[in-house]
Amino acid sequence: MVGDIADSATLFYVEDGSIFPAAPFMITIDAELMQVNTILGNLFSDVMRAQEGTAAASHAAESLVENRWTAGMYSNLVSQDEIGDDLVTQAEFDAHLAEKASQSTL
Repeated sequence: MVGDIADSATLFYVEDGSIFPAAPFMITIDAELMQVNTILGNLFSDVMRAQEGTAAASHAAESLVENRWTAGMYSNLVSQDEIGDDLVTQAEFDAHLAEKASQSTL
């Protein structure tokens, strides 16, 4: 991170914005999680602070800015239990492949 930021800052610069994904995405600085909603070059703006139960804090210049997996991302995944009846069994898949293979011509 370039420069210090206060606990209320919603925009700041990073060394190389090109290594981050397209917004929106989550970042971690020290123990605080933030959601970056806009990225323009090396400027992160419209940053939502104190995400996923973390506290907004001041951060010193050269603090590490990381885009990494969070507990919130994990809990937003759809589990197989929620998919339920939409799953195809291996036997159904194999039967489908066999049917398609028998219909194809070489």
